[in-house]
Amino acid sequence: MSDETPRALDPDALLLFERKGLEAGLGAPQTGIANAVKVRRIMQLTRGSQWRPVATLPLNFPTHHPQGMVRVGERLYVTSVEIIEATQRYPALRDGLDRSAGRGRGHLFEIDLQGNLQRQITLGEGDVYHPGGIDYDGRNIWVPVAEYRPNSRAIVYAGIGHMPMREIPQRSAVDTAAFLHEASGATALVH
Repeated sequence: MSDETPRALDPDALLLFERKGLEAGLGAPQTGIANAVKVRRIMQLTRGSQWRPVATLPLNFPTHHPQGMVRVGERLYVTSVEIIEATQRYPALRDGLDRSAGRGRGHLFEIDLQGNLQRQITLGEGDVYHPGGIDYDGRNIWVPVAEYRPNSRAIVYAGIGHMPMREIPQRSAVDTAAFLHEASGATALVH
């Protein structure tokens, strides 16, 4: 298959890509010279970089609208947003916002390398349901979750794993209460 051939994608499949020439040396985390080569190659990426599919992993569960993915060992972690009710534009700004919050659910899926869901958690509270991606720092998974509209609020939990309501229940409850009582404006709570 040529790089230009379009493909119909199953919405519940991950299509993994790589940039031509980038794939060499991008395996497991390394230090020293190998890491410097990776950094140099990544810094050369542009909007015009050519990518090619290297694998398709069928997922055996509904994924909704995936937002980000990171591999940690033999697991893939995927953030996703499930839109229950679309946002609606206002005719004029209301409290600095141009649309309603809509309704939805954020998800964090843990998937094995065969595409099977191992476990999942629901992300967010109330109007804050849209995960903004995902990252792994070698110790913790980081997932910012925000409202699904511009100029709104987000909560980022730093220095914990992916279940703040279990790992830091009191801090999580305080942040949720503070968020619910916030009158207006863009606010990010970071802990």
